[in-house]
Amino acid sequence: MVMHIFRPPGLQGGFHAQGPDPACPALTHCGENWWPQRRRIGRHDHPVWEFYLQLDGVSRWRIAGADPVTVGSEALLLVPPGCDHAMEPDSAAGHHFVFAGLDVAALSRDLPALAEPWQGLGWRVIEGAGSLRTPFVQLLDEVTVDRPWRSNGLDLALRYLLLATTRLLGSQPARAYLILHRGVEEARRLLDDQPGRRWQLAELAAAVHLSPQHLSTLFHRQLGQPPHRYLLGRRIGRARELIARSDLSMSEVARRCGFSSSQHLARAVKRATGMSLSVWRQTDTER
Repeated sequence: MVMHIFRPPGLQGGFHAQGPDPACPALTHCGENWWPQRRRIGRHDHPVWEFYLQLDGVSRWRIAGADPVTVGSEALLLVPPGCDHAMEPDSAAGHHFVFAGLDVAALSRDLPALAEPWQGLGWRVIEGAGSLRTPFVQLLDEVTVDRPWRSNGLDLALRYLLLATTRLLGSQPARAYLILHRGVEEARRLLDDQPGRRWQLAELAAAVHLSPQHLSTLFHRQLGQPPHRYLLGRRIGRARELIARSDLSMSEVARRCGFSSSQHLARAVKRATGMSLSVWRQTDTER
């Protein structure tokens, strides 16, 4: 590994990676943290843009001396170079976030159209940024796993994150060329973005403007399974991520993934994989 990877004291789980990395100098630092309650991050700044994606829970930040701003689940905080910021210590519960420091100017030097939206941009919070989860996971995977062509993987992961974020900055809504029915596509996105939520079919159907029966029929016809079974798969997948990336207890993993208890999670894993929870967890730690 080229970046210095370490666990700051006091975290529930996660890591920091400190650079810059000679394999990709545009990345200065990154990480994933499960942050305990009542803990703060002191006032600091960076010479590059910092991308902070809140995955679970809520945090409050004071930026450039302004009043504190709230960053909720699936929201992105962007802080420009040289802008001081600090996390307020008043979070009543633990929360989970990922972050990265990117030299946007260097990364987009050969992509002038991508660089333009960032010129003169100040700090901001972007709601509904859950789509950035995938680019972040890819980036952190490239940082923490030593593979061939690492510099190429890092460069592509950073460009992917920058492109996805720049799209969120635009004022024009995205247009999708759908193979799936629009309601099914939207329902799937909601389940992907919030697998830990205790979704009811009626609630999901209302969110996509379909009747529960119509949504269930379309979802099963186009994706081969009903919404509740798809959600279960997403919850088990999310539990796998948490087990692999954190030191959270099984009870806490179960709670964050929408299971009522670790026993409930164990039963779901057994039905889905045929393995006990202990064996399933061991296979993840050995990956």
